[in-house]
Amino acid sequence: MNESSEARALDEQISKAWLDFRKNLAERLGEALDEDEFDEISVSTPTGKTLTITVEDEHVIVTAGNYLFTTDHEDEAAFEVFQILTKGWEVVHPLFLDTELVEVPRIPDNPPVEDPVVVPVLGSAESREELQRWVEATFQGNMDEELIVSNNGKIKWSLNGPEPLVVQVRNEGRIELWTLLATEVDFAKAEEALKELSNKHLSYKFFLRQDRLVMSRTLNADPFVPKHLTDALDQTTHLANRLQDLRDKLLSARAKQDRLDVAAAQAAQAAAEAELAEVKKQRDDELVLRIEAEEFAEQAVARADRQDQRRRWAERKRQRAEEQRDAALAELALIKKAVGDVLGIPLGNSHDLPGSADTCLRIATHNTTKEGTLTA
Repeated sequence: MNESSEARALDEQISKAWLDFRKNLAERLGEALDEDEFDEISVSTPTGKTLTITVEDEHVIVTAGNYLFTTDHEDEAAFEVFQILTKGWEVVHPLFLDTELVEVPRIPDNPPVEDPVVVPVLGSAESREELQRWVEATFQGNMDEELIVSNNGKIKWSLNGPEPLVVQVRNEGRIELWTLLATEVDFAKAEEALKELSNKHLSYKFFLRQDRLVMSRTLNADPFVPKHLTDALDQTTHLANRLQDLRDKLLSARAKQDRLDVAAAQAAQAAAEAELAEVKKQRDDELVLRIEAEEFAEQAVARADRQDQRRRWAERKRQRAEEQRDAALAELALIKKAVGDVLGIPLGNSHDLPGSADTCLRIATHNTTKEGTLTA
């Protein structure tokens, strides 16, 4: 946002604040004029200037120093107060006024700041909640971003598979780290895997919960040692990532088929959506072409209309020219007739013009004949 837009937004906020001030005052004065009951209101500025507003005999009286204003209309009185405060006393915002007309927003007290959690190097928690705080503080101390903790206190860490590694405080002396290594397992394959995993990784428990293979490690937290927790997290994360291939190896035949069916259905859906998108694209293209054709047809009709208008204009000009020509010829015929009558000779066809060679020859011949006649 540039400076001009910020200034404009600020001006709008100030204007709205003064408008609300005027509305509030006018509403109070309107009720007072109707009920003829009103307690005096004073409005003071930071510079110490004060005006008072009272209602007497169905009139509003505004007093500002030596200035006195009275009216029987609440809106007029509210506007006059606004003018005195803004124009006369140059108050920028209603919040600078000391008056009951302005509700100053309450600033809430600062929320209490909890004391930072001090994690002992070696200590015994007195409750589950205290151990939970120690666990969170231990993890948070090694992170730049904020630690995310579920409402139930679980702390989840991402693995290379779809399931997270969960750190959960069970009681004041026990922390459990667990994850799901596989779901929808084949039970025969899972039983063999359980034996192998339990014999190979003695610090962990592997067990089935319905059709899910769970890996769990219990950390003794009495006493609590922060480094034991971070080491257990690193070791469990490493092992869980190594065992992610069990998710496919232990999958039951039914689950595999279900997943194949789901994949096929998703592929079919994707193909149908792609085909639908292509149909929509073709429809949109056809719609664009139709619109363009309609626009072209409209333009062609417009051009034809303009050409027809030009043709009609040219025809009207030609008709006017012919009419002017005919009028000129008629006028010329009258002139020739008049000249012929004066000269006593016929001037011939209407195309003979005064001053033309033929006309001059006829006049000269006529004069010569006339002179010869006179001489004889």
